[in-house]
Amino acid sequence: MLAVQDDVGHALTLEEAAALLMACLKSRYRCLYLAVMSALNTGMRYSEIRLLRWRHVDCVARILAVGKSKSATGTGRAIPLNSRILSVLDTWAAQFPGREPKHFVFPSEKYVVAGEEGTFGFSAGTVIYDTDPTRPIGDWKEAWEKAKNAPARF
Repeated sequence: MLAVQDDVGHALTLEEAAALLMACLKSRYRCLYLAVMSALNTGMRYSEIRLLRWRHVDCVARILAVGKSKSATGTGRAIPLNSRILSVLDTWAAQFPGREPKHFVFPSEKYVVAGEEGTFGFSAGTVIYDTDPTRPIGDWKEAWEKAKNAPARF
């Protein structure tokens, strides 16, 4: 018999999802909001989102293709895209006018903390100084944990 997990979590309420997305907007990873929106609106897994390429996204047909090994039959699957995720993807795509089908939707980016005068001498912000669309983003788990554990706890 298979083991049954007692702590299966819960579905987010609309208020919890909104609070989570607001926390994602404060992340230094500019793609975290889109990644969480993708998960909420498509049910995609972390690795599916992180390794997504532009060739998998068909905004005209409103479909997103997911790799072969991720379904029970091993053939991949097509995920319908609703208006919310299409709008966010369209805005995100505009950030990469030279994108190619082989490029990652969530490319590798390097950030630096920039300081400026503020109340206590400086206030930190982040600046992207390098983007490589041929490599996927490394990991946003730390940013995800911060967003997830923001004041409105889940």
